[in-house]
Amino acid sequence: MFASFILISYRCHHRLRPTLFLHLAASKKHTTTVLSLSPNPTLASTLSITVMPASYDDHNSFVSALTGVHTLISTIGSFYPAEMASSQLVLLTAAKEARVARFAPNEFAHLVYDGIDTYAGKKRVWAAAKASGLEVTKFATGLFMNGLAMRSRGSGSCWAGLRPWHFCVNARVGKADWPGTGGERAAWSEIGDVCRFVVAALDLERWEEKVQRRRFLVKVTRRKELVWLPEVPGKRFYHQTRIVYTSDAGMVEPTLSEKLKEIRPVSIEEFMRKAWEGVELGEPTWDEDRTFG
Repeated sequence: MFASFILISYRCHHRLRPTLFLHLAASKKHTTTVLSLSPNPTLASTLSITVMPASYDDHNSFVSALTGVHTLISTIGSFYPAEMASSQLVLLTAAKEARVARFAPNEFAHLVYDGIDTYAGKKRVWAAAKASGLEVTKFATGLFMNGLAMRSRGSGSCWAGLRPWHFCVNARVGKADWPGTGGERAAWSEIGDVCRFVVAALDLERWEEKVQRRRFLVKVTRRKELVWLPEVPGKRFYHQTRIVYTSDAGMVEPTLSEKLKEIRPVSIEEFMRKAWEGVELGEPTWDEDRTFG
């Protein structure tokens, strides 16, 4: 039995964390400990997961908490690159000293860093992870299809902890503002499926470094047009990611899917039916321009 250790940081809510905890608790195969900035008695009592408080300013507390741990998975999230990097590098340094065997930094997105300011921190962490001597992997997921269920009939279960936002596609109002020519590919994953793959990956002997009908109004915006669009305050991440997606950056390799064939991921069609079947929707419209909520 491997001991899996999940890091939690309350500096930023991580969209995947709640569902991951549920799947880890349900598996009953691994000893799961959450490293937290606060005691969090609710998490400890509801999921029977050990919660261990630790401080980023106390290196020894991290080393002590990680001693005896086999696998460390980070779910630290932040929109500030420096904070994203520094928090995980502190963790990685302690993991090396505690002789942790495996480390997975907070990825859970696509594989491209360049061109997106927010991901500069991820780039630094991945370089340090590869040089650490630990066995490392990225859980590359592409886009979360859970965003397609925002404000749907199945919102609660379909969101799976994702904060409400619409990335390029808004199913309720029926619009898709896709970057590029319209032919670029992007991978879509459901959060529950991602968590099942993560839990199953704990049993792998070795980790690889890469692991309803609705009418829409569709608009495609080519890269050269996106580059010259004026930046909207508060939407830099959205704008930069759309530019990156014009070069097929949304695709990821199906590494775990090929290794764990017993797990059948949900398709977008199945997911959309669960979220929207039976919901009366109006005619598609461009009037609503809302990314979040």
